[in-house]
Amino acid sequence: MTKASGISFVICTYNRAQYLQDTLQSLVENKADPNRFEILIVDNNS
Repeated sequence: MTKASGISFVICTYNRAQYLQDTLQSLVENKADPNRFEILIVDNNS
């Protein structure tokens, strides 16, 4: 059995709470199947 392909969004951030909120909202509102993508957030010690 093969696993379906997906996409990973990697977001690196440092002291950008508003930009992060806007970015996450845009990703949540997209029409893609939520089971086919993941969101990884890297907080650079902010």
